[in-house]
Parts: sequence; structure tokens; C-alpha cells
Amino acid sequence: MKTRFSLLARMKRGALAAGACLAVLGAGVGLAGPAQAAGAAKPAQLAGVSCVRPTWCMAVGTALGAHNAPQNLAEIWNGKAWRLVATPPGGGLGGVSCSATWYCLAFNGQEAKTSALRWNGHKWLKITAPRGATAGPSCASRTLCIEPNGYEQSVLSWNGKKWTNTQLCGGSRSARCVTSTSCASTSLCMAVGTTENEIYNLMAAAAVWDGTRWSIIFPPDASDEGTDSSLAYVSCAGQICLVLGSTDYKWDNITKTWQDLTPPSGVLGAGRAVSCGSATDCMVIGFDSPNGWWHGGTWTATEFAPAGLRPQFVADSCKGGSCVAVGYHVVAGKEHPLAESWNGTVWKLITPKAPAS
Repeated sequence: MKTRFSLLARMKRGALAAGACLAVLGAGVGLAGPAQAAGAAKPAQLAGVSCVRPTWCMAVGTALGAHNAPQNLAEIWNGKAWRLVATPPGGGLGGVSCSATWYCLAFNGQEAKTSALRWNGHKWLKITAPRGATAGPSCASRTLCIEPNGYEQSVLSWNGKKWTNTQLCGGSRSARCVTSTSCASTSLCMAVGTTENEIYNLMAAAAVWDGTRWSIIFPPDASDEGTDSSLAYVSCAGQICLVLGSTDYKWDNITKTWQDLTPPSGVLGAGRAVSCGSATDCMVIGFDSPNGWWHGGTWTATEFAPAGLRPQFVADSCKGGSCVAVGYHVVAGKEHPLAESWNGTVWKLITPKAPAS
């Protein structure tokens, strides 16, 4: 059996994402394998992570139980070690966002069977899942979380009690104007994606939430007639948003201006996930090595620490100048959850736990 859990699949930089996050990440990765001996670690992978501070992160993913049935997986990083957290039954989680150590939302990201969980600081609880959620939540507070709508290509908004479809794209499934969302605060969120102009060219597009309403904005390359452009990933912190697409940009929410922030050649492969820990620090996980660390206006190439066979990192989260990236690697022919931490200088392995069978 195969399970879908990643926020973003292997995707070339600038192509359209099917739904965001990271991050977010929708192609299936096979976890099926031989039956496990009792007490042995289950095959498992992590697909999403959200850090509230450098010493507290929630990671989610998928583990395989009896008969290779996918199960929800969640664990907390305290800066020194991982701790498994019990979850309600489910077919695996693909994305998570936390606004506090006592408030997170997580999704499984399978549109046909979307489920949602809420973390209250002690345990995970099931909540009503919106139709079309794509496992890319972003929470600014317990009363404001947004989520790409993969069915109507719009933005879903959570006020702590119910979901509202913003109808950002006019409710048309073909509009495909939202691939990724991110909130820095209750007064700054951004949704990015692609629209189509009157001559059928694809145009990069974005929308900004100011605490009251959404406003549509376009980056500079959207005005190049006859040339396709797109936006695929976004992460906001402070008063800026870093956006990856056919051109990489920084949006300055104070001056309301775009700045071309495309890394120099050799710094970053195709982007897979991006997270900004502050207005001056962002980490972009590359589809191909190396990754890109944007710090104080300068890009630096970074390399993950060696990690087993076929290491795959699919999501990252940054706070206070440090980051955590998660995914999986192969050990003795079996997938194991994988995580590394970034301290501003180097990546270090921080091995997650896999539940026992």
C-alpha cells in the first residue's frame, strides 16, 4: 500500500504546485515493506514540521502498522530529544502549523479523505476538516489559520470554530490561483499561485491579508506579456514574505514593494520548501543540493549532514536563527524518519523516533 503524506512532491522550481507548504507536497511515496517483527520500529516518514521556538517543534508524518496500514505520526522536539505524541487514528499526516506550544493544526492532505487535528498542548483532538484542504496550514493564532483549498484553488480560513472559504479566486476550480499560503501575524498573510491572462499566458499572482481583507497583487514578472510566470512557495515573518517561483522575490509589507531575491547560480537547486524565522533569516530546502540560507540580505549555500541512503527532506521550519528540516531516509532497507537542525552555521542530525510495531 502507498500513502500520500508530503506537502510538496519532487517539483521543478517555478512549476505549479498542486497545493502548498512548505511546504507544502502531494505525491505518494511507497512505504510498504515486509511485515515487521513485534517490537521493531515501524517504517515511518516525517512530512511536516512547525517550530514555535528553537527548543520546541512539532513534526508529523506517517508510520505503517499491521498489514502496512498507514497511521498518523506526531512527535515533539525539545531542543535535545524527540518525544512521540499519541494521535487519533488516521491515515497519516502531511502538514502542521503551530502558533504556540499549546496550539497546532495538522492535516493528512488527501483531498478525498481530508482529516484535521488540533493540538491543545496535551493531546491531539479531531476537528472538522474543510473540503479540499491540501496539508499546508499556516497559523498566526488560535483564531486565524489559513489553508490552501486544492479543490477550488482558494484560501480556507479557520477562526477557531469553523472554516470559511474566502472565494479568493472567485470559487472557480480552474482558476488555480493558490498553491501556498503563509501567515507572519494576524495582520500579514500571503497566498501565492498562478492565474491566466486574456491571451492565455500564465501569470504569477499573490494576495495579501492585512487583518481585514485580501488584496490581489502581482510581482514584476507577471507583466511580461507573452511570457509565462508562476509563484509556488511562500513563507512570511515579521513584515516580509519570501516567495519562490519563476523568479524569487521578497515582499516588503511596509513599503509594499517587491525585490528580486533570486539566489546566485550554485547557491540553490530547485526549491522544495521555504521557511522564514525572521525578517532577515530564511532557509530554502533545495530539490537538488545545496540548500539556500538567506541571512541579512545574503544567500549562502548549505549542505545537509550525511544521512543514510536516499535521504529526502520535504519540509523545514525556522525560528530565532535556527531551523529544523524533516523527511526520511533508508536504514537496512526500511524507511526511517529523518530530521536535522541548523544552528546558523551547520546542519546536524537529530534522529527522530519511530513508533514500535
